[in-house]
Amino acid sequence: KSEEPKSEEPRFKAGTLEDRTLTIVVSSQGGERYEAVLETDKNRGFYMSGPMDFRDSKGNILDLRNEFKDKTVMNNYDVDPNKVQELVITSENGEELGKFRFINQTYSSYGTFSPELTAPAAGGDPAHPFKNHENLGTYILQPTTETQFDQLAQASTADGIITYSGHTLGYKGGPKGGTPTEGYMGDVSFQVSIASKTISGEMSARQDSFVRHNWRFTDDDNNPTAEGIAFDQPNVKLILSEANIVANNNNTMGFKNGEVRLLHNGQQVRINDYAGTFAGPEANEIVGQIGSGEERIMFGATKQE
Repeated sequence: KSEEPKSEEPRFKAGTLEDRTLTIVVSSQGGERYEAVLETDKNRGFYMSGPMDFRDSKGNILDLRNEFKDKTVMNNYDVDPNKVQELVITSENGEELGKFRFINQTYSSYGTFSPELTAPAAGGDPAHPFKNHENLGTYILQPTTETQFDQLAQASTADGIITYSGHTLGYKGGPKGGTPTEGYMGDVSFQVSIASKTISGEMSARQDSFVRHNWRFTDDDNNPTAEGIAFDQPNVKLILSEANIVANNNNTMGFKNGEVRLLHNGQQVRINDYAGTFAGPEANEIVGQIGSGEERIMFGATKQE
């Protein structure tokens, strides 16, 4: 762990998300980026997607559900939406197996796990024997219900615009083409129209490789072009285009099918996609995921008063 807890007082205020214990499941049981799996007895929900299998230095295939011993780790740190906490996952002999990195917001937490060594591709691939270059993404939240969102809309001002700011959790230069191990924290911001139920924003302070691996910016051998690399710099912002906010089947509020775009030669071109959901009784926070698979980046943002 990166540090000891900061205080002896209760870390989470009554009425906020108090239990942040991880529920580690395979992707098919982990919900959707825009719709968490609800645990009604705990007044919370969770999302989890990514591979459970990875390996140690001897080639043994490991299961994250067994190797992740401290599933209560996020309960041990106070709320700090601008600070990344880190838990190193080790084997019984002390070998570093991977890192879990997370951020605690008031009504939600979001994080990523990346192994030091990935598991072989299913069925084996002689050209790419360790092909499963993915990190795992997760969030836990106290969901905003449809009723709560509608009440907020009724009480909002005429323009009904709410601004959120927060961060992305990703991995430097990848992860496409190699195991993602060195993490970074980027920035994200959103504008939400409560009245029209739409969301848009941008991501910045980037260290991902979204653009250089997009088909528009690769050559015939699928290698990044100089232009693609130039667009993958921290000062180049990506647009999170407008998406509709809708009530999910479980009556939580989410958004999907949002496009991540780059302004290229005066035109917005699609690079990836994003989706997420709201947390807190007054849509206080947003959590979600940009991209998927090898390009999975988690994000969280807090309402600005």
